[in-house]
Amino acid sequence: MTRNLAGRRPRSVQKNITLMQVQWQTFGDDLRAERTRRGLTYRQFAQLTGVNFSTLARLESFYTPCNTETFMTLVIEMGKDPRDYISRRLVGFANWIKQVD
Repeated sequence: MTRNLAGRRPRSVQKNITLMQVQWQTFGDDLRAERTRRGLTYRQFAQLTGVNFSTLARLESFYTPCNTETFMTLVIEMGKDPRDYISRRLVGFANWIKQVD
């Protein structure tokens, strides 16, 4: 495990994106719509984005979460705003602070 300059282990990106409560079904549906709109196969879209074709298939079909880098790569490729897929509920440290839009 690598350590940053402060000697701490880096935080898991997956945990952060999960805490933001991404709307994976909406994301997967939009991803499929954009890929089919362009007339691309999974493999062609994978080559274009650098995301493995099996990951694309899982995101579209089973709405499985992915890491932040993959999420942002695909959101940018679709021309979308990542906030479109993130719930507006923010939870602070240890659930002490809650803000709901």
